[in-house]
Amino acid sequence: MLQLTSDERRALRARAHGLNPVVSISQNGLSEGVLKEIDASLKATN
Repeated sequence: MLQLTSDERRALRARAHGLNPVVSISQNGLSEGVLKEIDASLKATN
């Protein structure tokens, strides 16, 4: 897994702050359902 420093994590959060999330990965992690939602969202934006 990719390891980020706290500064890198903070910078990425700042960049994403203005975005509206399409999917959210919770305690269950990256499940098959989440992957399907991501795929459907990406196809809808093309």
